[in-house]
Amino acid sequence: MEKDFFDRIEKKEAHIEALPYLTQARSWGATVVLDANTRVNRIHAEPSAHFHRHRTEEYILYTGAMDVYRGAWYEGDLLRTVAGLTPTAMLPGDRVIIAPHIVHIPINTSPTGSVFIEVSHGPYADDDIQRVYDKEGRDAALLKGWSALGYEPGISIVDLILQIRAAQK
Repeated sequence: MEKDFFDRIEKKEAHIEALPYLTQARSWGATVVLDANTRVNRIHAEPSAHFHRHRTEEYILYTGAMDVYRGAWYEGDLLRTVAGLTPTAMLPGDRVIIAPHIVHIPINTSPTGSVFIEVSHGPYADDDIQRVYDKEGRDAALLKGWSALGYEPGISIVDLILQIRAAQK
């Protein structure tokens, strides 16, 4: 069903009685903006681990399965921050709340991808995103910081968490 949703919108076949949807292709999937506070996300790859300073988010899983890793932000301590991320497994209908300053990353665990609704409470602006880890390396300074700590770029957040925890023992 979610494929029909995204396909119909992308092909401009959906009946829309307002301004057209804003769609955004992402390295991890796609987003359809419904209004200033609501998005529908299709996820099949790994986005960045990040937090927001000014907004709370809700993730409501529509289809598929995913784990949402969450944890505290320890300013200046990437290792402690990432090592502290713990997953919440989600199935369709499940909802999680992510407060400001909580590091989070949704990870698809379904073989066909997952679709979740993202509701933002507070100002929505892309400059409110503070990345903590990004396997795609979109933030050069962050990539350099992880390399200086001895971690190879491009590994999944789950593998990174396991490596950090193993090194801390």
